[in-house]
Amino acid sequence: LVFSNAKFRAGHVSSGSWKNDWDSFYNIKARMRDNQHELERDLELVRALGIKEDLIEKYIFLQLNKSCFDFAYDFLNDNNIQNDYRIVSIHFGASKTWKQWSLTKFRILTEKILELPNTAVILHGTAEESDMIASATKKMTKKRRLPEGPSTTS
Repeated sequence: LVFSNAKFRAGHVSSGSWKNDWDSFYNIKARMRDNQHELERDLELVRALGIKEDLIEKYIFLQLNKSCFDFAYDFLNDNNIQNDYRIVSIHFGASKTWKQWSLTKFRILTEKILELPNTAVILHGTAEESDMIASATKKMTKKRRLPEGPSTTS
């Protein structure tokens, strides 16, 4: 970055509990808060660059094809999740391990959600997180069990 002679070098710098070894390379520094959603972290960079936020679309867009809908329909049927159920999906992963919740937090949140009537919780993550998901579900006190296992997002 420094050797490129770039006039502007923007990036996230050490903030909260996150440390970055490259802080000194940036002349436009975006600071983040702990427990800040990834979308908001990205907006910190937009703010640091002086871009008007009203020009930015602040939503996450997912494009799904027919095979995605077919998979979802089969999954709901296979796991006896009724049409009138509220479905809450919890992904155990994080881009960095320091961002990841503890098993206890996942378990407590999931059990609280399961107290709601007609509610299903789907726990998912990468193949690397399957042991974590299994460990969290084993320690749950609720009698209702949940579908679990690896998933992919693209």
